Amino acid sequence: MIDGAKALRAAIEWVFGERAEVQRCQIHKRRNVKEHLSKSTQGDTDRRIRNAYAMTSYAAAKAELEKIFLQLERINSSAARSLEEGLEETLTVHRLGVGTLLRRTLASTNPIESYLSTVERVAGNVKRWRAGDHALRWTATGLLEAENKFRKVKGYRELEVLQRKLNPSYAQRMNKRIESILPEDMNALVRYPWPGNVRELQNIIERSVILSAGSVLHRPALPELKRAGRNAPQKVRTPAEAEREHILQTLQSTDWVIGGPHGAAAQLEVRRTTLICKMRRLGIFRPQN
Repeated sequence: MIDGAKALRAAIEWVFGERAEVQRCQIHKRRNVKEHLSKSTQGDTDRRIRNAYAMTSYAAAKAELEKIFLQLERINSSAARSLEEGLEETLTVHRLGVGTLLRRTLASTNPIESYLSTVERVAGNVKRWRAGDHALRWTATGLLEAENKFRKVKGYRELEVLQRKLNPSYAQRMNKRIESILPEDMNALVRYPWPGNVRELQNIIERSVILSAGSVLHRPALPELKRAGRNAPQKVRTPAEAEREHILQTLQSTDWVIGGPHGAAAQLEVRRTTLICKMRRLGIFRPQN
């Protein structure tokens, strides 16, 4: 989700390539069009654009917006050009078939602007900025403050469907139909601590898809996964518990040195300030000697 800035759009394409799906803010688009219109025509035009974006069908919404564009061309070419610029990318959520509830969140940059305004408010308390990571620490403080006000995303159950469309599975890429996994294999995958995090899991799944001939996913016969399946404890750790344990182990291995080239932050491949924020959030404190 972006506000439509050309530099930001170019940066996304440069980093992620042509496969990146960009949703331009519909609210910013409406606002930009209104700025070119007289007060007498602003209300009606904005209402029609808003109603077009409220349509469920991608084809219907696009057809209505194109109709509005043709009418604007006759009364205000600047407004028409403003509507036309990046119009297709304001309909990305429609094209991907995002449900109505989730679309309300993903169709605008409001969620991003909301927590950024909190960061701005918190950082506004600083009277004297110092060198070093002072700005980063206050930014992190503002983000933690904003986190306390986060609410559940409406339509969050639709995120799984969206994720499948944005990231086709390995099976789809290899033209395989994987429909199930053996219970013992699933148990081993769930219980394994995954010290390599997501990348290791992705490699295991990709290898499993390659080795599976039928519709049942068979995991590779890795000894550590077998042990995880046999000797698994009854309680499954939450992601926060696993993250806390991993950070603690890293801190202990570095003798609680956080910064520097051999510190825990470097080992975990995160910024020093990010690690400090994680430690506070997870209740990790250096033991007193």
